[in-house]
Amino acid sequence: MVATRKRARPAGSCSLDESTLASLNTSRAPLELTGGHAQPARMVQYFREAKLTDVTIIVDGKSYAAHRNVLAAASDYLDKLFAGPKWADQEQPVKLSQVPGAHTFANILEYIYTGSCMTNESDLISMLEAAHYLQIEPLLRSLQELVARRVDASNCLEAWKVADTYTLEKLSATAMQEEAPARVDLSNADVLGSGVQRPVPADLLCGWECHFEEIDLHEGPGDSWMKLVYFACIS
Repeated sequence: MVATRKRARPAGSCSLDESTLASLNTSRAPLELTGGHAQPARMVQYFREAKLTDVTIIVDGKSYAAHRNVLAAASDYLDKLFAGPKWADQEQPVKLSQVPGAHTFANILEYIYTGSCMTNESDLISMLEAAHYLQIEPLLRSLQELVARRVDASNCLEAWKVADTYTLEKLSATAMQEEAPARVDLSNADVLGSGVQRPVPADLLCGWECHFEEIDLHEGPGDSWMKLVYFACIS
């Protein structure tokens, strides 16, 4: 029996939490994120000394002095934000409530000014969330590659959920490859149109959030097709 998958869509909005991502955040080993555009040495010095800065960014109650043109060149989100009339007053601080933590933003500023930064495996997801929110594409690519390297059969469903939330195609493909051998047996799914229903055992679903998709099944040679509901369970 050959199954042709259609892309799964979550049954509801996808909310990421620490338990969902625990298996992807397993170590505090240092990692270097690269691939950014480094500013000239003098501009980096100005940043470190808070010299000639023209914007204050507030994240989680902590203030950071920076340069609008540098931030706007690196972040599509900040580029659009600074272009708006609301931020014409350079004395007004910018609060970024969606960035998960001051430590995360400090690393991102380092990346914006120097083209690289150090982080930990345990901070990869918060960095990814911030890079996605701020729309910093080189950093997002670097983070996606690092997370993808850490995907295996034990955390592929969590990785798929992260990829689906942030529309990360490479990570999604990696997670699906790891997930394929561990899929729920098709014989345990509800077959539609065949007159036979085979419910997924309750013990498989207990404590799991189920997402559904239709799969076209081609039974051997000929043109006999039927559909079933595929359960992609994410704890």
